[in-house]
Amino acid sequence: MKYILLIVALVCIWGGGQGVYTASQNETPSVYDVNSLSDGKIPEKEWLQLENCKVNLTEAVFFENAFSNGLAEELFIPLNTQNDSIAVFVSEKSQNVLDVFNLINTQTDPAKTDHFIEKYKHLIFKDSITYTGLVRYGIDLDNKQWRHLAGTSPKLLKRFITIDKNTLLLNC
Repeated sequence: MKYILLIVALVCIWGGGQGVYTASQNETPSVYDVNSLSDGKIPEKEWLQLENCKVNLTEAVFFENAFSNGLAEELFIPLNTQNDSIAVFVSEKSQNVLDVFNLINTQTDPAKTDHFIEKYKHLIFKDSITYTGLVRYGIDLDNKQWRHLAGTSPKLLKRFITIDKNTLLLNC
């Protein structure tokens, strides 16, 4: 029992240390045009503001677990660049986005799927939006998820990142 508590304490210290390090190295988000990442060069900072993002919610990836009943609880939305490559996935957990994705993804009738895509296209397809978030790395990076994401699309660059979304700012 002592060893389990020791391991839990070490993981907490490591995670807290990583958080303090990230905060000290990233006072403000580093701004990038998502198209500048199409060459596979990954930003060195962990707090990013990605501009000019093109999103298609129907391309999102999710992982099923035994308790999800085939519904998404977290989406990984690819941010497409102007040359249609993918260098970034955004982790999305907001309920309204998950509800729309699950509604479309669970349809068995193609006509109903098309109907819902048309009805919610303002939420599904977005151009020129800005995402701000932290890059998943270190203790926050789930290697199993990363490997699964790496095999999802031929458009995916060899080097890609996943960010946890903080805010969504619409460019008007």
